[in-house]
Amino acid sequence: MMVSGTILAITFIGIFTEHVHGFERAKFAMLGAGMMMLAGQYYGFYSPMLAIRAVDWNVVLLLGCMMAIIAIILPTGGFEAMAAWLTRISGGKQFLLMALLGTAVTVISLMLDNVTTVVIFGPLIVLIAQSLEVSPIPYLMAAALLSDTGGVATL
Repeated sequence: MMVSGTILAITFIGIFTEHVHGFERAKFAMLGAGMMMLAGQYYGFYSPMLAIRAVDWNVVLLLGCMMAIIAIILPTGGFEAMAAWLTRISGGKQFLLMALLGTAVTVISLMLDNVTTVVIFGPLIVLIAQSLEVSPIPYLMAAALLSDTGGVATL
């Protein structure tokens, strides 16, 4: 247990500090997962087959498909049109924009997975924040939290 806790702590520290000795977040996450698999195999608390069975392949395929759809929509200007429409409706008022985005994220996450909802709204939120010349971080954090709230409401 001590080994797995140490691997988890080091992985989180690496992810949260972003760049450590040339490693990016994704590399730290993959390295942590690999180290956890090796430790589990060595100490006998986790087998490769158990790890493969633990993956929810429906979610993986859904996320992959949504990323493909977003990659197709981005060049068409669909997100720019939605961003312009939402900015116009909110009149540039950040509180109203947060309320509109929050409501939309919560409602969509009632029907879709939380991560998929954030994947859909992420590019839109970044475009809106760029057009208003504000930081997208508060809007992205709100989207992440509200998508979780919408998902919990379906339990």
